Amino acid sequence: MTEETMKMDRHMSKQLLYLFLRLFFLCLSYAGNTCIILVMRHATWRKRADTTKLLFCVLAVIDMCYMTTRVIFTFITIVVLESQNMIDIVFYGVRVSGVLMQTSLCVLTILSMERVVCVFHPFNVHEYCNLRKIKIVLAVSIIVTFLLCVLETMMDIGMSDVSMTLSFAIPATIITLTTSAIVIKLCFVHKQELGRGRAGMSNTDATGLLIAANVCFLVTILPLRIYDVFYLPMGDEIKKSNSDEVLSFCLDLLHDLNFVLNFLVYFTFSVSFRNDALILMGCRSVPGNRAIHQV
Repeated sequence: MTEETMKMDRHMSKQLLYLFLRLFFLCLSYAGNTCIILVMRHATWRKRADTTKLLFCVLAVIDMCYMTTRVIFTFITIVVLESQNMIDIVFYGVRVSGVLMQTSLCVLTILSMERVVCVFHPFNVHEYCNLRKIKIVLAVSIIVTFLLCVLETMMDIGMSDVSMTLSFAIPATIITLTTSAIVIKLCFVHKQELGRGRAGMSNTDATGLLIAANVCFLVTILPLRIYDVFYLPMGDEIKKSNSDEVLSFCLDLLHDLNFVLNFLVYFTFSVSFRNDALILMGCRSVPGNRAIHQV
């Protein structure tokens, strides 16, 4: 058996493992994100803002689309492994995944900004973040992201390392800063409320969901991005060792988990979301004397 044949077999085994794991992730993504949409749209005792429900639902749909494309292109890569068209298929697979990834990042950024307005300007939130304005911003962001990718593909140009880094770094920085600001603000307000003998801030349900989503995003996405920035420039000059391939494989799967874990993260760290999910499943009744509030 020649070295080239052994290399091809290892690549096939890797792709088969990718396909199996991503099929598993796909099932979890569809189950979890469908539950998120149902919880957000279901009329439980908790009345959420329409803008918040829209953004969380859009984020869930994009996450499912992303995992679907990952599975499809992994399967196609295996089928045409020995074909000359494999490079083109991988190229377009990366493009489509990149568009969905960037769209998910845009939605999370918009959601972060919406929550900042809700926390820092709660009395003017409907003026700055009404449903019509959020829909316009969301539509423009998705269209611009899609058109930029189509333009690059039609012109047969690729993004430079700098532009790729900036396209991720700028939204990620906004998400990190807004999350930090929200956490500091909520801690400060919570101490004030406790000092006045109150039970604490009651208008934090959706904000807590956002913090959980942002932390999940940063923990799962950042490692691969950092690896790409510092390692890939050397990828053409040195041969990857087995440990490097294993690390890249693990970071790639961790990256995919961002589009799978949101329901589990919400359910674990948000009592309100967990209660609403249990109500939807019929495991808990709707509280009869709880006041309906909007977050």
